[in-house]
Amino acid sequence: MIACAPARVGTWRIMSCFLIGAMALGARAGNPEESLPHSRFSIGATEAQLPPQLWFRPVSHVFRYQNIGGASLELSVSQTSCGCLTNLLSSEALPPGATGEIEVGYSPKKDKKRTGSQSFTVTLAANDPERPTVQLALKVDLVEPVDADPKTVDFGRLSPGETATATLEVRCLGEATAPEVVSVEPSSESLTVKPLDVPCQQATEAARGTAPASADDGVRAATEGCQAIVSGTTELEELVRTCHVFEVLIHSPDGEGTIRENLLIRSDSQVVPLVEVPVIATVGSPTARSTIDVEPPRVLFGVVEPGKWVEKKARITALSGGRSGKLSPFCADPRIASDLSQTGEDVWELLLTFTPGSAAGRLKTSVDVRNGSGETVAVIPIYGIVLEKKDQTP
Repeated sequence: MIACAPARVGTWRIMSCFLIGAMALGARAGNPEESLPHSRFSIGATEAQLPPQLWFRPVSHVFRYQNIGGASLELSVSQTSCGCLTNLLSSEALPPGATGEIEVGYSPKKDKKRTGSQSFTVTLAANDPERPTVQLALKVDLVEPVDADPKTVDFGRLSPGETATATLEVRCLGEATAPEVVSVEPSSESLTVKPLDVPCQQATEAARGTAPASADDGVRAATEGCQAIVSGTTELEELVRTCHVFEVLIHSPDGEGTIRENLLIRSDSQVVPLVEVPVIATVGSPTARSTIDVEPPRVLFGVVEPGKWVEKKARITALSGGRSGKLSPFCADPRIASDLSQTGEDVWELLLTFTPGSAAGRLKTSVDVRNGSGETVAVIPIYGIVLEKKDQTP
């Protein structure tokens, strides 16, 4: 309602009311969006952190949302972080007050194995003027059914004739049952392995798991009882998890040198029937112990095509209290070229160049770092894989 102040002349009072009313109506007509209803996208958590999953199984999670606006909510998937993601909207147009859901799933690819912490995102585009885009995240740790910790048993520097021990954990994860460890075989008589009746530090005997009922349908979330502004749920089965602890005993030889052995862990897993754990040590005089730090402690060339050379660098630092003087690298593998240059006081840069031949196979060697007296003060393991040469014949 529009009120008018009293005027001396009735005609002027009518005109003033008319002008004020016209101005008010004009203001409303100039901002029509303020009076028109629009959609409003409402959702709880936009991130789902799933428990560890077996890397070769598909997983998924359902996010639930609601249109709390006064107009139809239109949604579409505008972007995904990975081609391995699948998404399914229950409805692309949601009327006011209705609820909907989107299932975000990860399907592993046979030619691209993913392990470790993973984060997958899906971006939604909405016709909500206050929230035009929404990003949903699916986070999960992808694990092996049989895994060893540590990945490499490094005894460091040993004195000639010294005996040392280390602990190795083997973790097994399965659906109905966990894989069984058949044997742990050392590659030489200098290693001895025996089981220990102690609990694992990194795993429990039973943990909440996430494997789907089958590889075809993956993990499906319950869709009954959809509530407004709920982030979503995922019904997960329990993974059976077992852990075995082994004591690894090494007997160093009387002479100086390097030890490069391995442990072969055999299991009844069809996916990972064999796990290889490198065992390394340097045998030298006690006076040279703990004088060198290498970062990274091992060099990984990864997958290399035949005929293409690859370079990797490592930083070598003389620790406090132990000046090493002149250092020089040595590698017995002719495919590895090594060059050591001093970049600062007691700091060196090691450049390693790997030139594979035409033969495919695994690279497993090491480079020794020696001081001016010829003593080995550090051993750097080197790993890589050479692919088979592709046939160019049409």
